[in-house]
Formats: sequence, structure tokens, C-alpha cells
Amino acid sequence: MRSLSSLPILLSAIMAVAASTAQAGAITDYFQSGESTVIHEGSYVPQLTPTTHILTNSIGCPRTYGGFDFAILQANVGGISGSIAPLGISGTVTPTFNLDIAPRIYFGRERSDGLGLRLTYFHYDHTTGPSQLGVDTRLQVQSLDVEATSRIQFHDSDLLLSAGFRYGKLMHNYQVTGLGSLGFDSEGGGLTIGGRYTRGIGHTCWDLFIGGRASILLTDNEIQIPGLISIIGEESTMKVWEGQVGVGRTFDLYNRADLVTEVSFEAQNWDAAAIAGLVGNDISLFGPTFRIGLSF
Repeated sequence: MRSLSSLPILLSAIMAVAASTAQAGAITDYFQSGESTVIHEGSYVPQLTPTTHILTNSIGCPRTYGGFDFAILQANVGGISGSIAPLGISGTVTPTFNLDIAPRIYFGRERSDGLGLRLTYFHYDHTTGPSQLGVDTRLQVQSLDVEATSRIQFHDSDLLLSAGFRYGKLMHNYQVTGLGSLGFDSEGGGLTIGGRYTRGIGHTCWDLFIGGRASILLTDNEIQIPGLISIIGEESTMKVWEGQVGVGRTFDLYNRADLVTEVSFEAQNWDAAAIAGLVGNDISLFGPTFRIGLSF
């Protein structure tokens, strides 16, 4: 009779142990799955928010993008001193360039894993008015970039890395009407690498970005003074540095298309080696840049 009377107590103890085991298993499953779990008798384990995010280059759907940059740049080319009798030049010529539009066209494609290909063409061409010595100065800069890209996204940030081939051409001429010109040309190709970091500004619709690019080109250089001298220096190097900082905003259009708008400050430096130790080029371009593009 004593054993039968203790049976309800024993069954109650077994049921309590089973309930405790089930609740512990539910908590274990929650931490393993990362999801919220409802437990016995209305008890609830709150959903935890992860404190870290895994770096990933998965950007979702493949994207095609393209657009135009309208860079309003001013050139700084320094001055040239000396006396060139055939041209009637003596003293120092320091050309002053005004702001001028330099268009840039870009087009690219990205896969869902963040890898892609991008083409970019840039062109600057400006001629100053006659200086106090009656000398016109013309500067022309061109570049074509073919690059592989990799986009990485983490937290609220976006990092775009690029590497590829650049073709570049630099033409710099001093001209006296009726007498001829002193010309310096540099043309070639080489490696270019770049990066751009973008992050949202607080809870606004705007993004802040900073980017840069470095290129080293193997070039053929030529200096010409009509009727006096022509020197060709082969396989010299030209170094190019570029930087941008600005803000942008993206507007949603129809069918997953986006309108991209940006405004930034841009600076470039083209440093070409001197030919025979006579004349080299160290040219800077700087000014505001406005971008409009599509992504779909």
C-alpha cells in the first residue's frame, strides 16, 4: 500500500524532469538556429540581434550600370622659361586655364557575386587665350580604362575595388601664331588600380563616398620644335594619381531600375618623365564633378 501511495509522487517528479529537459532543449535549439522559440506555458525566448555582420560580396541580382560625368576642371601646368629664337619667345610663359567641361563616360556589368567588368573613357581638351607674349597654350588629356571589379558589402558600407589596363595620352603645346609650336606628347598604356568606399549618412537618403586611383603607364614621349629639334624618348614612364570625395543619392525607378546622382570634388595629377632632361610635364586637374547614371 505504501508503494502505491507513493506512485503519484513519483509520476509528478518524472513529469517535472521531462518538462525541464524539454525547456532546456528548446533554448539550445534557439541558440543553434538563431530564431525566436516559444516554450511551454507561454514562456518566450526573445530574438537576439547579432552584434557582428559577416563580410560578403553577394550583392543580390546581377546589375548593369552606366552614365556620364560632367567634370568642370581647371588645369595647372606651371610655366616654361627661356628663349626660343625661331618662335620669338623669351622670358617666362605661365598659362592660365579657366574651368572647362571634361566629360567622362562609364559602363559596367556586375554579377550576383560582386565580380564585374567596367569601361571608362575620359577626355579633357582646353586652349588658353594668348599670353602677354602672344603664346596660346593647349592641353589635351585622354584615358581609356578596362577593369575587373569586385564589390564587397558589410554593415552599411560598400567597397568597390578595381584593377585593369589604362591607355593614356597627354598633349601639351605652346603655339605662336604664324611661327609654330613647342609640343610635348606622351602616349602609352599600363596598370591601373582603384577603390571606392561608400557609406550612408545617418538616416538620410544620401551617401558619402571617397575614391582614388593610381596608374603607371609605359609611354612613348616626343618633344617637337618645328625647324629646330625633334626628340623621341621611348619607354619612359608616366604616373597618374586621381582622387574624389563627394555625396550621392539614388532614386528608385520602375522595374528595379535606379537613377544615380552624385556631386564631388575631383583632383588628378599626370606626371610624365622629361625627354633628354629638357622638358617634362607635371599637370594637375581639379574641380567639381557631377554624375548622372542608371543602374538596372
